Amino acid sequence: MDSQALLGLFNNAALLLALALLIELTRAEAQPETRLRQMLIGVGIGVVAIALMANAWPLDPDFIFDARSVLLSVSGLFFGMVPTLIAVTISAAFRIYYGGSGMLAGLLIISSTASIGLLWRRWRPPTRSLGVLELYGFGLVVHIAMLLCLWTLPSPVFWSVLQQIALPVLLAFPLATVLLGRLLSYQFERRRAQEALRASEEKLRCYLDYAPLGVFITDQSGRYVEVNPAAGRMLGYSEAELLGMTIPQVLAPEAHAAGMAHFACVRASGSASGELLHRRRDGSPIWLRVDAVRLNEHRFMAFCEDVSARRATEAALRASEENLRVIFEQAAVGVALIDSRSGRFLRINRHYCEMIGYTVAEMSSGCSFQDITHPDDLPLDLGNMRRLLAGEIREFVMEKRYFHKDGHVVWVTLSVSPTWAPGETPCTHVAVVQDITDRKRAEAELRLKSAALESSLAGFDIVSEEGLFLYVNAAYLRLWGYERPDEVLATLPTEHCADPAMPAHIMATLQAQGEGTFEFTARRRDGSTFDVLMACHMLRDERNRVLYTGSSLDISERRRIEAEIRNFNTELEQRVRERTAQLEAANQALETFVYSVAHDLKAPLRGIDGYGRLLQQECAGGLPGDGSLFIDNIRRATQQMGLLIDDLLAYARLDRRALRRELINLPALVAAAVDEHAAEIQHLAATVRVEVPPLWPRADPDGLAQVLRDLLENALKFHRPAVPLEIEIGGRRTVQGTAMLWIRDNGIGFELKFHDRIFEIFQRLQRAEDYPGTGIGLAIVRKAVERMDGRVWAESVPGAGATFFLELPL
Repeated sequence: MDSQALLGLFNNAALLLALALLIELTRAEAQPETRLRQMLIGVGIGVVAIALMANAWPLDPDFIFDARSVLLSVSGLFFGMVPTLIAVTISAAFRIYYGGSGMLAGLLIISSTASIGLLWRRWRPPTRSLGVLELYGFGLVVHIAMLLCLWTLPSPVFWSVLQQIALPVLLAFPLATVLLGRLLSYQFERRRAQEALRASEEKLRCYLDYAPLGVFITDQSGRYVEVNPAAGRMLGYSEAELLGMTIPQVLAPEAHAAGMAHFACVRASGSASGELLHRRRDGSPIWLRVDAVRLNEHRFMAFCEDVSARRATEAALRASEENLRVIFEQAAVGVALIDSRSGRFLRINRHYCEMIGYTVAEMSSGCSFQDITHPDDLPLDLGNMRRLLAGEIREFVMEKRYFHKDGHVVWVTLSVSPTWAPGETPCTHVAVVQDITDRKRAEAELRLKSAALESSLAGFDIVSEEGLFLYVNAAYLRLWGYERPDEVLATLPTEHCADPAMPAHIMATLQAQGEGTFEFTARRRDGSTFDVLMACHMLRDERNRVLYTGSSLDISERRRIEAEIRNFNTELEQRVRERTAQLEAANQALETFVYSVAHDLKAPLRGIDGYGRLLQQECAGGLPGDGSLFIDNIRRATQQMGLLIDDLLAYARLDRRALRRELINLPALVAAAVDEHAAEIQHLAATVRVEVPPLWPRADPDGLAQVLRDLLENALKFHRPAVPLEIEIGGRRTVQGTAMLWIRDNGIGFELKFHDRIFEIFQRLQRAEDYPGTGIGLAIVRKAVERMDGRVWAESVPGAGATFFLELPL
């Protein structure tokens, strides 16, 4: 490295030191960091950068080497965005002006080093001070990046330049970065310390002026040299009158000896506390607690508190200690006494423990408030405690989160007050907590509802008692054709209705009823109209003001569809009436035909049966072969046919017979059906249990009696051979308000897949030879029950019996 290069480097170093000195001078007086000040700092850094480039180490006529990388990177690290951008702009402009083949590399170095400084500033923890190692590492990163920017040079030039500057750059410039950074860091730290000292002095002055305690400062002879207003009020003197007076002049005569001994103790040991009797200006006595400290060899400070009332009430206070303990334990809020240094709970009440799920023993066995505080809230809580311990604040209130013992979060309002007096050593503080979890949930729910209201498809508005819009949501704007809420708030509700009298009608209805739903024609901003359905309510806010709310939907399309549906329904009803008349006529004709056919068939069947009986009686012995057997078969077939016709007639008569609806005594009707089949029950040795509560369904007496007969006959018929027959008849009132009756047997049962089939006409599951019948009985049961607006169904297991259920209206 030649002498010219060394001279350039020394000049650069001198300029960097000059920059640090300049910043020190500009920051000598605390000034607010305004945007203009930042711009001026940026201009100053830019000028220094120009000076650096002007005193650079020229490697060749087109390429210069200087310490601007140190300057700009440190500028980004310490001064932030605005000064650095201005300095970069000035530096880049000068470099462009300087020109040469290294201009592009120079611009890249300017932008990259400044960017690294800004990014380092952004990503590093702001509370950590800049140490030598961090600054050295920062300088290495910056200047490695600087060397990488030289790749833009032609390859021969790049390697030549790199051989000349790499070692000086990597050795000297990080050290220069450390030196400049430490100087600036020292200046910043000293400025912050000065500002903290001034703030502390201002707080102390404010405290002395507004402190409730009397503050006396004396010289070594005991003469008052400074007092605060509270001291003058305490003794009845003005501040000017107290200055120059001595300690004995304000003491009661009988307390002179004790007072002077107290002062001597302060001078000897540095502090003393005691209660001394003083005399006010008007001669009245006053007991003061005096806490005195030695500030230095020539000044002593005493904090005085009027304890006259305390002495007079000490007995009452002792008597009230138990009451205070009860209040502490039974308070509706959580109260705890906490060690201010460690945060450990020293004493805690029951409500506090219930709030966070721990017992008093668990909380008092070394647990601290840090252990149960949410980590996101702990920094603020600890910061407030540091300020409290430092005397910067006397109390604080904050909202924070605790962890409940089971893991869920409990929101509380925390109020902290110290138990030490000003000037005393911090020891403990009282924490009062109130559970606000429900309030926080309500706030979150309110935010959610507000978001839902804004995203609702229904228009929503709030109108004052005077008829002025107070709020509209986005859907309301879309419905009425407005773009911004302020456009609506400047209008009246009458402008939004085709009928201007509608708003007054709505308000009058709400005043009378409190709520209502209205359909009316609305007018949009452009004059077009649409049909709207609005649900409105009247309510009062926290100041008891009347408000009207409305939730609106565009029902224009619904009204159009309703009109079409009404027209379609009218046409459909006419078609249904016509079709119903046709079906009724056809059913009537079919029933008449069935009845006539069934009735006309009985006459020839009676003839066939009669002639068969005569043949049996008169020719029984003269019939050849199986003649008697054939006649028996003929007679059985005609009798079966007669039964089938009778059942068919009964099925047809159900629709022909008028339906009577009466309240029926169901237990009595069941008992009558059982008595009617008493002979058959006795013959089968069957057991019939009847447990029907007093129920009075509304049904047709004849129809229900026939249903019970048919179901009981089925239970008796379909029994299992060699198995004692058991029948249970029960009932109850359902939760739907209907009467339910069931008939359960232990007969042969059936498979549930045939459930619907057994209620159809002429359908049988067993052979007629095994279980005689026509297959119409259950069809009659279903038809009769449905005519009475009831329903019938069955449950069964093959070989285990069946249960038939009836449900009838009450």
